[in-house]
Amino acid sequence: MQCPLGRLVLVLAILLSLSACAGSNTGQDASVDAASGALGATTITPPPAIAPNPLAGTVWRVESIVGEQTLDRATAVLSFGDDGTMTTTVVQPNGVTTTEYERYVVERDVISMFNDMGYDRQATFELYGDEMRIDTTAVSARLRLITGSVQEEIDAPLRRGAVGTYVIDHPLAGTSWKARRILGDARYFQDVWFEFERVGRLTIRILRTDGTMNVIHRQLRYDGQTILLTDQLGHELRVNYQEIDDELILDFTRVRVILLPTSG
Repeated sequence: MQCPLGRLVLVLAILLSLSACAGSNTGQDASVDAASGALGATTITPPPAIAPNPLAGTVWRVESIVGEQTLDRATAVLSFGDDGTMTTTVVQPNGVTTTEYERYVVERDVISMFNDMGYDRQATFELYGDEMRIDTTAVSARLRLITGSVQEEIDAPLRRGAVGTYVIDHPLAGTSWKARRILGDARYFQDVWFEFERVGRLTIRILRTDGTMNVIHRQLRYDGQTILLTDQLGHELRVNYQEIDDELILDFTRVRVILLPTSG
């Protein structure tokens, strides 16, 4: 049986042992901290967040356009796909429906649109709940968000006043052409047809390599050897052209199209 003094000595020995271990660990921690300071702290910066596209997956009906009215139409519906494709469906007053596909990119308040024929343009936009305003250098358009399908919208067209048409007296007016060769960025094209209408409109039909048909309508004017094309937002594209023998050559932004006349 140990005496009280012996037990006290044993307890003191245990406490001293624990104190020594704690001091040893503190020294190791200090060494680690010193090494970390010598190497320098490493800060991991997360990548910047990508702003969501507020237009993706939405469908809008054009309600009014202020400025230069450029298309004779009753209804226009814009659909912004999640895959970066903008679909414009236009119903003319005579009931003819056309659909046009374009690539689009939204960055802040700017929409950049890229057409198959190099008809690239930009517009600014502002969202006000279920309304949107789109501004270009030529026009300002007001659109309303729709919850139904595009087909439902074009089945009940807006009856707005249509601008008058006029007949153009030009050698190309009333002629039709088919592409014999396409030079440049034409990886999506399989066949292309051009129809120069006498009422001042150009219709371009593009058969893509995936089998889809893109029909583009543009208001048409002539200025010497230049064709002036205007879209529904008032953007103007200048296309130089020349006729060599029985061929018609059109120079767009990214492509040159060599065409042969066709009767249909």
